[in-house]
Amino acid sequence: MNRMMWDQRKLSRREWAGALMVGGASAVMLGSCGESASKAPAEPPPPPEPVSALRAFTFAYGKARPKASDLEVFSISNLNLEGVPSKEGKAGAWQFQFVSQSKRAIYSLRYAVADELPSFREGAWDSGSQSYSPQGMRAKPFSVQALRCDSTVAYEIAMENAEEYLKKGDVRPIHFLLEQTDMYALPTWRVYWGNSMSTAEYSVYIDANQSKFLKKGKG
Repeated sequence: MNRMMWDQRKLSRREWAGALMVGGASAVMLGSCGESASKAPAEPPPPPEPVSALRAFTFAYGKARPKASDLEVFSISNLNLEGVPSKEGKAGAWQFQFVSQSKRAIYSLRYAVADELPSFREGAWDSGSQSYSPQGMRAKPFSVQALRCDSTVAYEIAMENAEEYLKKGDVRPIHFLLEQTDMYALPTWRVYWGNSMSTAEYSVYIDANQSKFLKKGKG
């Protein structure tokens, strides 16, 4: 009688241990399934998008600022990346030039949203420097505070005032150049259609401080 009770107790312990092993294995399997589900392949990052001039300016100016305490803007122009199409006043890359009167220097910087080596790399970087002398220069430097009109706004104003040219259909690539010349008292966007300024087919000039139309015409 006592032996039978002992055997039953041993059997119960065995059953209990077996149940524990089965339960533990199930928990491990469920945990593994949960981990597999949580470690699903991540979606690929979205392709790089073009940016406006002032968006790129924040990065380029931040990198240029330590070069001189009297840094001023000299020019801004768009540069096109093959893999990032420009659209609506935004571009994949921008070229910036800054002037230091005290150091008599022009600092050139570029900003790109993606690598296209050897000409472009993602982010802002120095692309050269040269001596500066106001004599003989068509453009002149201006204060950062004078720049308020973004390239996207300049694009909208240019499109509104280029209907005559756009009607022809076969239009040239659009480009942006911001600088201050003797033509106007404030810095000006020149939005032009053509492969270069000298071969531009049509241009629209916009006040880069007050975001207003100034002039339009061929060339």
